[in-house]
Amino acid sequence: MAAPAKPMGNPAFKYLGLPTIRAKLPSRNWLIFLSISSTFAGIIYHDRREQSRIQRLWASRVAHLSQQPLSPLALPRKLTVFLSAAPGTGTDLRSAQEHYRDFVKPVFVAAALDVEFVEARRMGEVRARAAERARVARGGGGVQEDAVVEETRRKAGVKRVPGVQGDVVLGRHTWKEYVQGVHEGWLGPLEAPPDDTATVATPTDFSAQQEDTAPPDPPIVEDVKPVKPAVTPPYILPLAYASAPLPAVLPDALDPVGFITFPHILGFLNTPVRLYRFVTRRHLADVCGREAAAIALAWSRPLGAREVEEALRGEEGDWPARYWSDETLKGVWQEDVVVDERIVARMKRFVDEGEAESGGGE
Repeated sequence: MAAPAKPMGNPAFKYLGLPTIRAKLPSRNWLIFLSISSTFAGIIYHDRREQSRIQRLWASRVAHLSQQPLSPLALPRKLTVFLSAAPGTGTDLRSAQEHYRDFVKPVFVAAALDVEFVEARRMGEVRARAAERARVARGGGGVQEDAVVEETRRKAGVKRVPGVQGDVVLGRHTWKEYVQGVHEGWLGPLEAPPDDTATVATPTDFSAQQEDTAPPDPPIVEDVKPVKPAVTPPYILPLAYASAPLPAVLPDALDPVGFITFPHILGFLNTPVRLYRFVTRRHLADVCGREAAAIALAWSRPLGAREVEEALRGEEGDWPARYWSDETLKGVWQEDVVVDERIVARMKRFVDEGEAESGGGE
């Protein structure tokens, strides 16, 4: 019995010299692959579209600030942003820089703010920079990096617009250093304490002369200089905050500070968590956008000691376990936040309008 003839395709393809195309369903494996990949791509597309919408929303809340006229010799409001490498990334700042670029910068750009960065690659650098800035404000021996620029602007009549300035801190690890640096700068001494471990070279002892009549060789004195640490050690330890006197120039209120969450988790076993965060970046954009808008609008309220100690604590669960077990890695990031009520009473936090009016906080 002859096999049934195969159905002929569209004859128009034959006359046009095109191959005959017969429609058929992909195989089962291809169907599974296409369905999973298309679903995942759709989830990412939806998340990124919502992320852009949320960023535009928060940017629109502060866009009116950029439309306020400035005189030719006026500078916009200035913020200082503290960034440091996330735990587990070594000295790589890219993750912190990308977090600022993706979730904070769009709002600050929409508000036309002037931003200065303090970037730290090692643990302790933010603490040292924050402390040095406070010591300079007290009239200490430190030197402001932009002192020449500021003096030139003053002579030229260039002034910054009046208003609230302030700081922005990204991440729990940076926040711990910032708080300790503020306390160290205002409560510690203006000059570095003496280092008892410094290496001092001493000349060779030639008091016992030999009977040889030939003159002895001249002593060789090596000038051994102590190795300068990569990060300046603290001028005062947290345990000494309570007994330290307040400086006479301490203002009644410090510039407000805004702390923005910076979740960062590593490790193969944390792949499900990392994947979930990758496809739900819209939620992080909303949280960071809200904080950035509050900072741009300069709403603030007093901070409480408990709030300072517990701020962004949830991020510590993302840090690599070795930061808690390896003694060589321990430092200010692993230590508890120690505060002095006299300093905390002068600290303020940027918040949204409703919380600022209610004066919430502990």
